[in-house]
Amino acid sequence: MNDLSASAIHDQSARWVWGLLFLLILLPTLSPDIDVTPSSWFYVSGSGFLGSADGVLEFVRRWVPDIVVGSFVFCVVLWGASLCLERWPWNITTPQIVYLLLTLLIGPALIVESLLKPLWGRARPKDVAVF
Repeated sequence: MNDLSASAIHDQSARWVWGLLFLLILLPTLSPDIDVTPSSWFYVSGSGFLGSADGVLEFVRRWVPDIVVGSFVFCVVLWGASLCLERWPWNITTPQIVYLLLTLLIGPALIVESLLKPLWGRARPKDVAVF
């Protein structure tokens, strides 16, 4: 009997989760201003969105591309040094370095910069006519 009640509680919890998920998906359809209203709380006329020119987002915009390029250069230098010294620092092998280089090359460079950004067609918040 204990297994039966645990199963019933699990089924009831799953129904609640699926119901809430359905409502969250349906909510923007029923009320189109649901995203504009909270966004307007963070928009200052004349200066744009709060935090758009400073803080963590500015760090990400400014430094993350340089960090990715630096990581790529570091991997190439590490690989070259290991070939010259005939010894791998930190027990890193060629397949691991190739994996890191391909990850850095395919992810940010090819997929994001070449495919997603130009072809996505996503408007930036400052380009939205509501503000």
